[in-house]
Amino acid sequence: MYAPSCGAAPGCPLEGDLQYQESIPERVKMGKIKKILGAFLHAPERFDELAGRIAKTDSSLGKRVDELNIDWFMEQLLGNRELLEKLNRQLSITPTVWGDPARLEIDETADVFTCFFNTNSGRIRIGQYTFAGSDVSLLAGSHDPKLTGYLRRDAELSEGCDITIGNGVWLASGCIVLGPCEIGDNAVIAAGAVVVPGTVVPAGAVYAGIPAKETGRLDPADGAGAEAPAVLSALERNGGILFTAGWTSKSTGILSHPARFLKGEGVALTRLSQATVEYRMKDTEKAEILISGPGGEQRLVLSGMEGKTETGLPVLTDEVTEIRFRLLTPGAEVLLSVY
Repeated sequence: MYAPSCGAAPGCPLEGDLQYQESIPERVKMGKIKKILGAFLHAPERFDELAGRIAKTDSSLGKRVDELNIDWFMEQLLGNRELLEKLNRQLSITPTVWGDPARLEIDETADVFTCFFNTNSGRIRIGQYTFAGSDVSLLAGSHDPKLTGYLRRDAELSEGCDITIGNGVWLASGCIVLGPCEIGDNAVIAAGAVVVPGTVVPAGAVYAGIPAKETGRLDPADGAGAEAPAVLSALERNGGILFTAGWTSKSTGILSHPARFLKGEGVALTRLSQATVEYRMKDTEKAEILISGPGGEQRLVLSGMEGKTETGLPVLTDEVTEIRFRLLTPGAEVLLSVY
């Protein structure tokens, strides 16, 4: 039987009902459960917040919010597979921070909210389009090993462990980064790697192992420019269009194809002269988008909260062309799928 380290009381139903999503490795699966249990069993003040989320997610449980107690609630949560998955998705979009959240600086285009962050002994800065797999830890927190007992535990360092991560970095599942550390643009930290304090990872380097060492160096020419081999390969497997800048990370399962939010202007590479645009709008029922490229401009008017339409794309030939999508409606946010 799995013995939780999160402080769950004896008899907490951690077996059986948790055997969902069989394809997920056990370590990752239990990490998700520990995140939920740790957040609420060790922080009772957040129980009301969680109860409110449950009320919104499941109306039948919501009727009993006033009668909830920790034991009954945990039994209901851990025994309801659908509810647990919904709650986990909600929690996964909020960073888990141990320390001062003001010391965490994440670019709005980065996708690292599955990480655990410790900012007790330094700042963590993360650049554009950096992304992380599951169970990744970024630890800018440390203790003084020269101390002993109570002092070693509670007189932790307050500075000197900054972590700076550049643009386009891939933090693969299960890796651990210990500050102080610098990771250059477009580097790759392999799954399970441990980047030790004092490491400087060059741009484009691949680091793997414990402690992590350089195992390769990526050639920027392979992925730079519209005709680069890696870009052409990605274009082929993504239906002839690539979203390259200005978009949120893709969402699946909402529209019929992967979709991205357009809030201002987004850039894409494509070979398509005609495309289907599927959309869902937030807080508005009408929006206008200007699509521009070397072939001119195309205005696209979207009506209704969601829908699908056909449009031409301003390309000149069947060569790979950069086009831009600019949202003309002030304050609008549109989830777009173009294929």
